[in-house]
Amino acid sequence: MQNSSYPPGPLAYPWGFPLLLAPVYAVFGLNPLALKLVGVFFYVIFLVAFFFLARARLPETESLLLTGVFSFLPALLAANDLILSDIPFLAFSTLSLFLILELPRRDFRLGIVTGFCIFMAFFLRTNGLLLFAPLLIGLLQAFWPHWKIALRKAAAPLLVFGGLLALQALLLPAGQETYLSHFSMFTLQRLWENALYYAWLPAWSFDGLPGGAALYPLLAVFLLISLFSHGRRDAALHLYGLLTVLLFIAWPERQGLRFIYPVLPFLLIGALDGMLLIVGRLRLGWQKPALIAVRGFWGLVLLVCLSVSAASAYVNMLNGRDINGPFDQYSKQLYAFIREQTPENSVIIFMRPRAL
Repeated sequence: MQNSSYPPGPLAYPWGFPLLLAPVYAVFGLNPLALKLVGVFFYVIFLVAFFFLARARLPETESLLLTGVFSFLPALLAANDLILSDIPFLAFSTLSLFLILELPRRDFRLGIVTGFCIFMAFFLRTNGLLLFAPLLIGLLQAFWPHWKIALRKAAAPLLVFGGLLALQALLLPAGQETYLSHFSMFTLQRLWENALYYAWLPAWSFDGLPGGAALYPLLAVFLLISLFSHGRRDAALHLYGLLTVLLFIAWPERQGLRFIYPVLPFLLIGALDGMLLIVGRLRLGWQKPALIAVRGFWGLVLLVCLSVSAASAYVNMLNGRDINGPFDQYSKQLYAFIREQTPENSVIIFMRPRAL
């Protein structure tokens, strides 16, 4: 790894996701479906957390509609077909943000749970550290100018996070700090290219939907309306989203939509909030038909997502959940042949050593 001409990544990823997989592996062995169900379980947790996060900003009916869209959004359902940390991180990231917004009105017990959830996000992906920005901003905003009260509220999450971090350092080897080696590839040209790339990247979340390419620019307009109208109210959420995007703009490596999964909830919540703001500014007689039109629009998006995902599921079941990869019988035979025919003292040179 350290002698690679191209830095392939950190020497070790965070421990959270392997430890979530370990009990499933202990019971079911190297079973792809069983391991994928870990992601499905945490996707359900994300949906519940997203509903409550949305309901803190939107009416209940609209929150349910958005939760339905996320439930069947093809791009995110496809993410559950990969055994990666993205979906569990999305769950803990969204849950942490909901708890952060609730923290000013609750006692220290919620602070303990918040600290645990922030640690779990960090334990899954190092950029979970960014959750401390909305935590501090949210508390300062809620109690300003009494900043000492805000700091006392922040004490429980910080202490829980610090304690769990110390426990991790005692029990588990490190390796995440080698992420910094990636910045050796940083250039200003790459920074500009990444800025353009991430400005359009959310549109990928609507891939597979008829007319999906036009959906993102439309939603972006209403998101900006919400941002300008409720910028102060949603400062903690917007700050977290901004820091996440800025981090990956500066990060030389691109890996598609998976890097910005935690930002997508703000796109949908903000877009629908912007639509409701427009409805509220219409003449009284027009407000009810306009609200029906808004709900109809999101209901149609939900129906299209459901139809596309159901068709995909049908084809998948029709093909017997065929993976076409390392778990196919011919692949297993290939690995067995290599194990049998390769002398123990051989030196093997190949791409992506972690993949093999």
